Amino acid sequence: NQSYLDKCAKKLADEKHSTTHQQSRRSTTPGVSPASLKEAEKYKTKGNALMANRDYESAYEAYTQALNCSPNGPQSHVYYSNRAAALCYLERYQDAEMDSLKSLGLEPTYGKAHARLGLSRFFLHDYAGAVQAYTLALEYDPGNAASQS
Repeated sequence: NQSYLDKCAKKLADEKHSTTHQQSRRSTTPGVSPASLKEAEKYKTKGNALMANRDYESAYEAYTQALNCSPNGPQSHVYYSNRAAALCYLERYQDAEMDSLKSLGLEPTYGKAHARLGLSRFFLHDYAGAVQAYTLALEYDPGNAASQS
């Protein structure tokens, strides 16, 4: 019984050995196959449902699986940011801060990541850092209710 991580790793390995024709159909993200991107999106959807059901530990695990499938894909900044949200609910604020920063390293204008960085820094008593993060969150995502409060 293969784990999902093993399946994702096998898909990545298979992609490396594909023919030139198959490589031309590959995702524009180097080293990440379209199948891995699709699998990552499934994990993100699962994580979102778990968050809605307040199962934050399982949501964290689902977002981690998404990142295992697509660590640097076109939506990886969302996976890091969503995992940061789960970590905030789990009161793991240092980890949430790190995931927010990873998200912003991939997509510096992602407002939700700035908001989650602000929240984590608030609970870490870095109030100046929290204000700075929330200010950027409002700049990049002015409709974000969490940032407005």
